[in-house]
Amino acid sequence: MESKSIAHDLTGSHDILRLGLDGVKGDIVGSHPLESSRESAWRNIEEKKRMINNVTYGSAFNLRKDLDKQILSRCLTFR
Repeated sequence: MESKSIAHDLTGSHDILRLGLDGVKGDIVGSHPLESSRESAWRNIEEKKRMINNVTYGSAFNLRKDLDKQILSRCLTFR
């Protein structure tokens, strides 16, 4: 019968106090129950803004806005 062991990180590369415990559940679920609710509410608000802009200014407005956002994000990362 072969013995099975769990490998432990003894080098201390993971700071538990700052980063929290490693685990599968932490990767799947947010750090707090209200976090997922807040993120879904934020997505709903952003989607409503996009729909209002689409009706008011046309679909090209949202496309231009997305392109500008991509360009600005590239420029800001070079600094």
